Amino acid sequence: MNSKKYKSIFTPGVARHLLKMGNPIIDIKKDKKNSEKTIFIFEETEKLLTDLSSLSI
Repeated sequence: MNSKKYKSIFTPGVARHLLKMGNPIIDIKKDKKNSEKTIFIFEETEKLLTDLSSLSI
């Protein structure tokens, strides 16, 4: 059973910052509501949550 949690990021700039901070992207999906947009999927870890809270967006 897979008990991992994932966090969807809808803003490319935020995803880019998280990548630079060392958080790997698990998957990339097309937005179902707007096919021109992309959703970036990250594994929800303590580091990711800490990094997200440190971003001033």
